[in-house]
Amino acid sequence: MCYKDRVRLFVRVIILFSLVAGVTSCAGGEPRPLSDKIPPTISDIRIFGIDLDHMDISWKTSEPATSQVEYGEVVSGATTAYGMVTPLDENLVTVHAATLSGLAPTALYRFRIRAKDAAGNEAISEETLQATYFHL
Repeated sequence: MCYKDRVRLFVRVIILFSLVAGVTSCAGGEPRPLSDKIPPTISDIRIFGIDLDHMDISWKTSEPATSQVEYGEVVSGATTAYGMVTPLDENLVTVHAATLSGLAPTALYRFRIRAKDAAGNEAISEETLQATYFHL
């Protein structure tokens, strides 16, 4: 087998491997899935650092994803529009954190998490409720 034939065979093997692995391109240096239609799963939502005007939350996703949190105050038992949103974190990671700021003391807030994977599949978490504290 001559050198050209070996190169052609090598290229064919690489292309075949890429198709079997579900890779369509390497644009931007990152392989892109051929048919990823499954959004990331959002799990392990934790609330910490609750204070007068902010609370910190963290969560995990099943695959690298962006993160953003929508949140709003619950008034008189009725849910209001979320109204506030954290800045979009476009870093594709599996461990996330955000600070919900501009909160009122002793108020009840609801929030939900949005995550999008590299293929553009978006997941939205279930709504979570949490009260802020009042300090004397």
